[in-house]
Amino acid sequence: MTAAVWFIVKASLCSGLLISYYWFFLRNRGFHSFNRFYLLGAVIASLCIPLIKIECWQQLPDSGTNVIQLLQAVNGTGEHADEPIPAAENNTWSMLQWALMTYVSVSSVLLFAFARSLYTIKKLAAKKPVKKLAGISLINTSEKNAPFSFLHFIFWNSRIDIDSANGKQILEHEIAHVKGRHSYDKIFINLVLVVCWCNPFFWLIKKELGMIHEFIADKKAVADNDTSTLAAIILQAAYPQHNFQLTNNFFHSPIKRRFNMLTKNNNRTNYFSRMLALPVLLFVFAAFTFKTVKQQPIYKGEKTIVVIDAGHGGKDLGAAGAGNIYEKDLALAIVKKIKAINTNNNIEIILSRETDIYQSPPEKAAFANNANAKLLVSIHIAATAEPATGNSGLDVYVSKDNFPNSSESKVLASAFIETFKTNYSLPVKEKPLQREKGIWLLQASNCPAVLIEPGVITNKKDLAFIQSEKGQETIAQNVLKGIEKYLTATAVESTLSPTKENEEIKTITGTADKRALLVIDGKKSGSLESMEKKLKELNIDITELELSASIHWLEAAEAIAKYGDNAKFGAIEISNVQVKAVAVL
Repeated sequence: MTAAVWFIVKASLCSGLLISYYWFFLRNRGFHSFNRFYLLGAVIASLCIPLIKIECWQQLPDSGTNVIQLLQAVNGTGEHADEPIPAAENNTWSMLQWALMTYVSVSSVLLFAFARSLYTIKKLAAKKPVKKLAGISLINTSEKNAPFSFLHFIFWNSRIDIDSANGKQILEHEIAHVKGRHSYDKIFINLVLVVCWCNPFFWLIKKELGMIHEFIADKKAVADNDTSTLAAIILQAAYPQHNFQLTNNFFHSPIKRRFNMLTKNNNRTNYFSRMLALPVLLFVFAAFTFKTVKQQPIYKGEKTIVVIDAGHGGKDLGAAGAGNIYEKDLALAIVKKIKAINTNNNIEIILSRETDIYQSPPEKAAFANNANAKLLVSIHIAATAEPATGNSGLDVYVSKDNFPNSSESKVLASAFIETFKTNYSLPVKEKPLQREKGIWLLQASNCPAVLIEPGVITNKKDLAFIQSEKGQETIAQNVLKGIEKYLTATAVESTLSPTKENEEIKTITGTADKRALLVIDGKKSGSLESMEKKLKELNIDITELELSASIHWLEAAEAIAKYGDNAKFGAIEISNVQVKAVAVL
């Protein structure tokens, strides 16, 4: 639904820009045939351009300091739902559903009016005697809005003498409509308005297109530049009380513009205005189709095996959504998509299951460990006991802190979170989560392991997204980018060369009293012991900080003289601090 709304908005903007150019530079300039096809082209372009997407990839710099910053705070408790949770029915109508019903209702009314016009014209043609005239069917009628034409029919008003001078000129006018195939333009624009009736610029185009048809027919009807005769006919005619949407009526207002167009001369300015139409169209095309996408650096390290697990399977259905949609099937579809779109030869994707089979958590863990996997990613879908409203979006889980792979799993989880945050239509929890009772598969893995829940199966919006081809492809792309982001970052960390400042930190912190005062850029920052404790809570080793700084050690006497009794165990002064990178343990 969101995609449809954006399509309508973009189509309206495109048509607005194109009709604005027409209004200021082409309208009433005398190039009627050009203007006719410009307006038709504007409608077609406005419908097609929003559907075209051309991505221009911009490679991000592969900097040695571009390391993942770990999102350390971990919260959330509760046990992973292994039993399917039936989806509750929600019978209340949302605003979105009401808006959709209103939109469809208006389109239905317009479609009915369109069909009714066709039926009325067909019925009128069937009842009256037909006279063939150079491939054109001439039908006499007493309809008030005659004469008018539609397709190859001309409906002639029996009160007008067809052999008189005025009659012949009116007939030439209607023949011009038929030969110009103007009825096809009207059918096309009316069908477009059935679907895009909320676009005001399409209604304006319809009105202008009708006037251009009259200008073209008026020009054709004038013999030997006898414009005064045709003008007199228009002035003397009684205007009809009603007309059909799809017909071309001779007595069509406003007459002032028709008079002006009969005497309009082309000039060089008109030609220049026409030439400018192409760059305007190119500008609109580029503005709405080209999209710059920043591409993460491609992992180019050693070949890495990554096991992707589809949660549940076989007799284990997992959670259930509306329409008996099961977690096991969605998870399998997503992991297959991940493997299918992987194009990095340095990353080998192995699926724990490729069919609907049951595997116990120990079997899945053993599979990953036996495959010598460097990473394990398990795909599940979240669920709630009641219909989810506020509960929506992506969660990433890691093992508890007392397991060996917990710290690195948090780094991997952070890579996925950062990647999804830049390209995901559902909410993304900003921190890795842990279950109070743990998750067996993650804890039994010998490598960094995460469990990703890309949405909530009992939330209708989430379920629709996860079920869609676009949604599954987005999830798969983000998973692959997250893997590359993690592997690239860890490869950078492993190649960080020791710096003079790092060596000084190691020397000083290794020999100094832990109760020594730490002074950073002139500010007392507590003791070295308290600082190391804070860093430990963040899983960061001070010796793994790559710094650009001036470091100086003060003995106790010198430190007391400078900083008082707080420095009785000595002081470490660090100034001009610039952290180039953080290596996370």
